[in-house]
Amino acid sequence: MSVSELLSNLTKSKALKSAVVDFEPFGELKFNHKESSWFGFLNGVTPFNHVELWIEVEHPDEPIGNKLEIIRNFIGGIDKVMNELYRFIHSNCVDVKLPKSLEEVTEMYFLSSLSLKKDSSTYWVVLEPGDVESIYNVFLRFTRVNGKIVWSNCGQ
Repeated sequence: MSVSELLSNLTKSKALKSAVVDFEPFGELKFNHKESSWFGFLNGVTPFNHVELWIEVEHPDEPIGNKLEIIRNFIGGIDKVMNELYRFIHSNCVDVKLPKSLEEVTEMYFLSSLSLKKDSSTYWVVLEPGDVESIYNVFLRFTRVNGKIVWSNCGQ
């Protein structure tokens, strides 16, 4: 049974309290009623860590097959997205008192979390710092809408 068929069958069922979806090849997603979201850790997106994934839905019965395809497409273009985020960080977030090259920035932060919002065109992306100077030891958060960064906690 394909992922889309499985999801369609799951979302037609009212027994979503313990629903688990196998989002191959990335891992399992579980429905979180409190957050009205599907949640899991993606394997294989980055070489060093699992990426936390949240997929928001309007209601528990909402089919998520289309949202999973959106996530697959996002992951398929992850190198381009990460390059865009790293360039943004280098241009807008690097402290002039302790400058960093673009190459250094790419080594300082890694993808930690991804959240697809209910509208399916808005993502919240979180980059986590590695072993960095204290001035850079902050989680960087970005809101992307239709592929463009519209907000960040480190400036624009």
